Order: sequence, then structure tokens, then C-alpha cells
Amino acid sequence: MRRTSGPPIVHMPGQAKRPLLAGFSLDDERLDGFKQGLAEANLSIDDVPIIETTPGDPSAGAVVFDNVPEATAILTMSDWQAITILDEAVCRGIEVPGHVSVIGFDGTAESARTTPPLTTVAQDVIGKGRLAARMVLDNQPPRQVVLPVELVVRASTAAPRAKIR
Repeated sequence: MRRTSGPPIVHMPGQAKRPLLAGFSLDDERLDGFKQGLAEANLSIDDVPIIETTPGDPSAGAVVFDNVPEATAILTMSDWQAITILDEAVCRGIEVPGHVSVIGFDGTAESARTTPPLTTVAQDVIGKGRLAARMVLDNQPPRQVVLPVELVVRASTAAPRAKIR
């Protein structure tokens, strides 16, 4: 997730240390979550491209498909980023999920209305807002709170394609 204006930042595999250049510590924590999930599937985050874009950047999809045309799955840090990927896939005639699976994060209402409907990691944004307001209004000290999320599987994902040998 890029938090400053500017073009997408592309980190390709094989580069020495690939820290996020324009994100917040929360973004690093989400990236660590992706790293853990990939490790559980016997994959390394060091072997996958990381592309930093601002949410909804219309060029994000083009940057992804121009730099990684062989991608079979794209994990994004926001539904808005995933929606730009879906839009670019349509423009290029790329089948989702036949050629590539796309997963968002947030669980926005819009994610259910995309074509195909977007698989997303949903979070309770209303509950999150209530908790934040309660902490501020009660003058509580800053603290980290881990809230539950839910994987909402829709039509933008499919089982991995078999490798062609």
C-alpha cells in the first residue's frame, strides 16, 4: 500500500532487502501476514513481486500485468487495489479466475458487486471505528488491538492451475 503520491514502486524477486518505501508500519504488518501465509503454502515472499500503489490507482493493474504477466494469483492490501486489477484484466482479455485469481482486503460493499465478485479478507470496519472512538473518548492510552477478519470466498479465485512441464 503506497501512502504517498507518485507512480507505483515495483520490487521484483531477487533484489536484496525489499522494504516498503512508501507505506506505514501497518502495511509492513499486513505484508508479514502475507509472508506467513505464503510460508504455510511452502512459498517464500522473496520469490514474489511486491508492487506498492495507492488504493484505486488506475495504473496499478497495468503495472502488475506488464511486470508479472505469468502471475496466477494477486493478493492486494485493499479491495480498491483489487478492483483496479479486475478492471485491467477485463481491458486485456485476461480471465479471472481462469488465468489469474485476485484477492482484496477490507470487505467493502463494492467487492461483492465486481465482475466477477471479489474474494476478500473482510474486516469489521464499523466495529473498528467504534473501538477507536471509545478509546479516544475514554482517553485510553494507545495500544494495539488485533481484530478478527474473515475470508469471504467469491468468484475471483480458483484452485491453482497445474504447472505445464
